[in-house]
Amino acid sequence: MDVVDSIVSRRSVRRYRNQDVEWYKVAEIIDAGRYAPSSGNLQERRFIVVQSAGNRKALASASFDQHWMESAPIHIVVCSDIRNVERLYGARGTRLYAVQNAAASAQNMLLCAHSLGLGSCWVGAFNEDTVSSILGLEEFIRPQVIITVGYSDEKPSEPLRARLESMVYFEGWSRQSGMKIEQTELLKYIRGYGILNEIRLNKAKEDVKKSFGVVSGVLVEKFKSLKNAIFEKMNKK
Repeated sequence: MDVVDSIVSRRSVRRYRNQDVEWYKVAEIIDAGRYAPSSGNLQERRFIVVQSAGNRKALASASFDQHWMESAPIHIVVCSDIRNVERLYGARGTRLYAVQNAAASAQNMLLCAHSLGLGSCWVGAFNEDTVSSILGLEEFIRPQVIITVGYSDEKPSEPLRARLESMVYFEGWSRQSGMKIEQTELLKYIRGYGILNEIRLNKAKEDVKKSFGVVSGVLVEKFKSLKNAIFEKMNKK
């Protein structure tokens, strides 16, 4: 699965099968988080893997009673070690950069999980103090995101998305920027289906071609078998 497919087809999964996740997949997911960018390349993200039923239940309760979380066999708590980010960037580092860095890691991890055939969900609503207490975190380790991971037991439908042109501005907030955007290549995609949809359409066409090739091959083989059977009967006569 390429990155665009993963971005477009990923869904938030809240129901999981009673099936263990292979540890090599857990490691790959965390490694994807490690490769996310970070402020000043501080790489202050820390990842706590939770597997025990007791801690998963406690985290679900700490997440304002989102008890669906308990069905996920793995929880990964993305934390920030705020010591260096605070030392270098002050309050802006702890209030913004640490959060941004953790978010970048979390998104990488969600996409990686999806590419490995797993379901996952970003949980941001939780009592930070309670989570810190459950996991025995020191005061300079701040939980930012809980990611549930497991084999999906549901197929969430695609949520409605706002149209791209309602989100994009040129050269500033005002749509009356004076820029002649009618002549830009970007606008052609924005006013049409959008670049992601065009990529998906092209991929669908390729899939149809491949499927047609497979079906044609099967039909040819069946025709050959039928022809040979007819010839054998004729020779016996």
